[in-house]
Amino acid sequence: MPYRYKAIMQGVTHAGLSLALALCLPWSGVATAQPAFNSGSDGSEGALTITTPGTYQFFDPASMGRQLDPDGDGVYHFTTITIASGVTIDMTRSLHGPVVWLATGAVQINGLIDLNGSNGHPDGNGQSNAVVAMPGAGGFAGGPAARFNTPAQAGGGPGGGQVHSVVTGGGGGAGHVGPGGNGAAGGGVLEGSGRAYGNAFLLPLLGGSGGAGGGHNGGSLYGAGGGAGGGAILIASSDRILVDGTIRTNGGGGHVLFNGGASGGGGGSGGSIRLIAPIVSGGGTLSVNGGSSNGSLPGGAGSPGRLRVEAFQIGLTGPTGSATFATPGVVFLPSSRQPVRIVRIGDVLVPENPTGSLSNADVVLEANTPTTLEIAARGVPPGTVVRITVLFDFTEALTFNSTPLSGTLASSTATAVVTIPHGFSQFLVEANWTP
Repeated sequence: MPYRYKAIMQGVTHAGLSLALALCLPWSGVATAQPAFNSGSDGSEGALTITTPGTYQFFDPASMGRQLDPDGDGVYHFTTITIASGVTIDMTRSLHGPVVWLATGAVQINGLIDLNGSNGHPDGNGQSNAVVAMPGAGGFAGGPAARFNTPAQAGGGPGGGQVHSVVTGGGGGAGHVGPGGNGAAGGGVLEGSGRAYGNAFLLPLLGGSGGAGGGHNGGSLYGAGGGAGGGAILIASSDRILVDGTIRTNGGGGHVLFNGGASGGGGGSGGSIRLIAPIVSGGGTLSVNGGSSNGSLPGGAGSPGRLRVEAFQIGLTGPTGSATFATPGVVFLPSSRQPVRIVRIGDVLVPENPTGSLSNADVVLEANTPTTLEIAARGVPPGTVVRITVLFDFTEALTFNSTPLSGTLASSTATAVVTIPHGFSQFLVEANWTP
């Protein structure tokens, strides 16, 4: 009986970038001669107009009513964008990379664009604690909690929360704009925070990282899971962006045990929002908050994410927190949706742009034996170890490391050996390094 391997592979990397740009303070008013800005959209996908209230799964063609982004590069070329009040565009629980919306005309957001990371999972008396919290598009998954003799795991991403060295300790919160919070353990011991990463220019565009899972709760054999990171979205318009609704990329909260006991998971960090247009205005909400955690021995809180607004006229009256402001810069589209990806599993080639459909598997295998994954990367330094998290539909998640990437910066390869049980599986693939 064949079983299915559902390849939803996220190519996410972290690299340093040093730039010298002039940073300008926001201002409002009417310019007599409005400077020009070109978003780079070719308009090939027409208008994105959704006016009927309801929740729409952005990456599901059936929900959206059409196939978007046919080349699978994560860049959407619209003419105009209109998201009406009462409409939710859902990009949560996603293994897709960062989302880039380009428009030749006006963008109006009166509804909700949701890229929040999921909250960590409770222990459920040992039934669900090993479930991985899923990120918003472009973010990183939360770390599974301790279960039986399996220790808790760190959160995903460049700022992933770290596991407390004390077995019963709470998971560390994920970092982003700053370090995450430390997890707690008996005797006032605090540790495990994820590191800060990225820069104020949001280049490259990175989502939030995952909080670490919590350890065993004393006499219990279970902890609670870490929250996932918020996603990452860039919206650029050659005309204007009006936000009277909400765009949010908040990190998920780290969970605590149902009984309120120890060993909570760490919070995921907030993701990234970058808006670029000649005019950016509105009284809506732009939110990149980190996830919290609580309990008697809680995990650490996740760091807030990053928000950047670039325009000649900025008239935002809603909350913007610690946003940075500037005149429009270069969009810098991602050169590849998948800088690191699985290209082959056993003898079966993996599609370059897997759909991740729950009804149509991208790859079907027939053997429940150790299988070699072949991994390809570009733009990732040789020697980097790729982390592979395998999510199953009926058992706990597993994490594997590949062999170090070998080759050149432009093209490198690695392998990993995994055993995949019967049923649907999801793969998260990530490469992180210190430049």
